[in-house]
Amino acid sequence: MKKIFRLSAIAAFVMSLAACETYKIDEPDYTAIKGVDGQYVCFAYDKADMSEPVAVFHVEVTNTTDNAKDAAIFTITDCSPYVYGSYMLDAVRFKASCSPADGSFSASAVTATEPYTCYNVHYGQGYYTFAGRNGRTQQYKVTVNGKVIKDGKSLASGGKADTIEFTYTRTYPDGEVEDYVVKGTRNTGWEEDMIEYSDWMDENY
Repeated sequence: MKKIFRLSAIAAFVMSLAACETYKIDEPDYTAIKGVDGQYVCFAYDKADMSEPVAVFHVEVTNTTDNAKDAAIFTITDCSPYVYGSYMLDAVRFKASCSPADGSFSASAVTATEPYTCYNVHYGQGYYTFAGRNGRTQQYKVTVNGKVIKDGKSLASGGKADTIEFTYTRTYPDGEVEDYVVKGTRNTGWEEDMIEYSDWMDENY
């Protein structure tokens, strides 16, 4: 079954509540990080073996509460509903430095927390995270280094879309470390543009 990636009004409302520390991303003209902010659908690869994707991540980039020109809030959501063995998503949120002039961003061993809710791009609706379902959140250490490339991909629907690529290291409280290379496309909302991600999730989720 093919999924449409366009945000519904309800899902957008859920996300606005979940990200109360950020400005709305559906009005990028009002943010100081225009060109970097937005929503991206990405393949995540194990850094040690990049032959095949291991997950699809929904990456949401919003501006900070003070609308800083050199910082952004990242929310990275694993779109699999089975990470915790039931319909709860795994997501982390953290602050990173960014440069809208060249699209670059980075963070080194910053503290990341779990939001209580997040957006499941595959099913087009808001989901609880493990933290939201259980009423408690864990802290992680996250390192990212990457860039948004303007018009980096030609689209099936016509025109071009920005792409995003970054390395992503997440350290769990028990010391476990996950290393990824993440590559994706700004979400246009059109199925034909997102078909490779939709097909992969249909086959694997």
